[in-house]
Amino acid sequence: MTAYEYILNRKLNSRADVTKAEDWLRRNMPRGTWGLEFVGVADEEDAKSGRRVSKILIRFKFGQKENLLRFKTEYFEKRKYDPKEHEDPKDAKANTEGKKKGILAKIFGG
Repeated sequence: MTAYEYILNRKLNSRADVTKAEDWLRRNMPRGTWGLEFVGVADEEDAKSGRRVSKILIRFKFGQKENLLRFKTEYFEKRKYDPKEHEDPKDAKANTEGKKKGILAKIFGG
C-alpha cells in the first residue's frame, strides 16, 4: 500500500462532480499514486439564493507532490500544469550552480 503524504480537501456539489474528478484521475494519473476518501456532507447557505445546500466533502490523497499540484492546476483551476511554476527556489538555485570547477577549469577558463 502506498503512503499518501499530500492531501487536498475539496467541497463538491454532487456525486456527479466526484465521479468526474475520479474519472479524470483514472485517465491522467499513474495507477496507485492517488486515492479518494469520502469525509462527509456539509450543509451551507447558498450566497445567491439564501437556501441551504449540501456539499460533499472529499479528501484527495496523493503519493507525490507533483501529482497533487498537477490535479489541482489542471482539474480545479482549468489551466495547463507547468512544473517550473511550482518549483522550489532553493532547488532551482542548486540546479543552476552545478558542479564546482576544478583547478584546471579555473586556469584554462573551462
